[in-house]
Amino acid sequence: SRGDEGRAVLLGIRPEHVMLSDGPGTLPLTVRTVENTGAEVHIRGFCGDGIMTLVARPPATTRPGADTAIRLDPSHCLFFDAGTEERLRALRAVPA
Repeated sequence: SRGDEGRAVLLGIRPEHVMLSDGPGTLPLTVRTVENTGAEVHIRGFCGDGIMTLVARPPATTRPGADTAIRLDPSHCLFFDAGTEERLRALRAVPA
């Protein structure tokens, strides 16, 4: 995506701050893998042109190949310059 001054930026967020969700303010996710570890379910999927990982609590009702939606906790979003991979401290996520 494009950040301030037209530069490309990367989004960084920890898997525990990404949630399965629906409704406004969500992003589409095509599930690639679902791994139940007992206490957690690790879900990886395609979101836009990237891969997103999230950690859910059982029972997670999704399966590989499913189309679902995710919500990011904007207070935990970090942004990086796509060229240098340096963190951009001035950018903040705005809740939808």
